[in-house]
Amino acid sequence: NIEFVFFKSLQQAFYVKGLIINQLNVLADIAEGNFLDRNEFIRLFESEDMIDQTDEEFYQIQYLGVQGFPTILLKINE
Repeated sequence: NIEFVFFKSLQQAFYVKGLIINQLNVLADIAEGNFLDRNEFIRLFESEDMIDQTDEEFYQIQYLGVQGFPTILLKINE
């Protein structure tokens, strides 16, 4: 699926190419390279909803006590 392909592209960009993947232009390049519309990606990335979802994810990470990255968590049934 597209999420896994995008995730693999992020991993390669960071670990193989040494890119800083928390920069919007780098993320947009990766999205575009995975057949996603660059402008739509940027619009969604900067949307209020995405900001709220990201804040919630960081809250959950803090709540769960995650202290190192990368970390893999498995979420089952909500």
